[in-house]
Amino acid sequence: MKWTTCLKGFAAAAATYVSGTGQTEAAFTLEFDYSYDAGGFFTPTRRTLMDSVAAVFQARIQDSLSAITPGGSDHWAVQFYNPVDGSLATVNDVSISAGTLKVYLGARNLGGGTLGVGGYGGVSSGSGSGSFISAINDRGQAGVAGNTDFAPWGGSIAFSSTATWYFDTDPSTTESFAGSDFYSVALHEVGHLLGIGTALSWNAQINGSHQFTGANSVSEHGGNVPLESDDGHFQEGLTSHILGTATSQEVALDPTLTTITRKVLTDLDWAALQDIGWQVVPEPSEYVLFALGGLALIRAYRRKA
Repeated sequence: MKWTTCLKGFAAAAATYVSGTGQTEAAFTLEFDYSYDAGGFFTPTRRTLMDSVAAVFQARIQDSLSAITPGGSDHWAVQFYNPVDGSLATVNDVSISAGTLKVYLGARNLGGGTLGVGGYGGVSSGSGSGSFISAINDRGQAGVAGNTDFAPWGGSIAFSSTATWYFDTDPSTTESFAGSDFYSVALHEVGHLLGIGTALSWNAQINGSHQFTGANSVSEHGGNVPLESDDGHFQEGLTSHILGTATSQEVALDPTLTTITRKVLTDLDWAALQDIGWQVVPEPSEYVLFALGGLALIRAYRRKA
């Protein structure tokens, strides 16, 4: 297993965000599963906010992922960290639709100022036809075996049950708030689940100087991209442009989140997703602009001070 450490909070700062709207239906879907949320952390309003998070990724990722459909002689079992207690959970014969990642969500006391922990899941067993095993292993993406692509079945994300959260009922609006922005943390943790800081295709592009060398990221940054010493995050304080603007913001996938501040995916975050194998389409044509005043099991954390 690989562990990386995330997000700490500091003083307030301002940011501007651009989010796509009016997109045609994406070929990529994040399917959130709340079956482990026995404590009811995810109220209907919070589930709607998670749908807003999913929409950000679904608007630009267009990968064609094979369905995983057990039945007959085809069987498998997924493993992931239970988002409620951190134990290793196993679920047999999960069906996953084409183009879909299944994400188990929940909350618990993460301790140490940690706001979230998430990553992709593993496969504990699989048997059956060659096409079924292939779907389990690579979701129809030829580059997975060579660490040039990434195509998991999904994974899990746990959020702090004790943090002072701000749950935005409408991320397209502008308002001041107190606490840690749940929307920002959710974007960050989904980024880890999609492989930033966690995937083998990410690791394959790190040099001995703790720099990410993916071609799209290097082009966006203007050189090799500095990482934290754990190689799981962009270097603290690294900035890039917010989608569709000339406005700079700290990247979403660095290790910290400033309290009472929103961070969204920047051009560098999107470039990294491309570099690890996701098919990222150009930025959406319509925007809402607003400002604020097999597989190894992986976990990645986001913290605040």
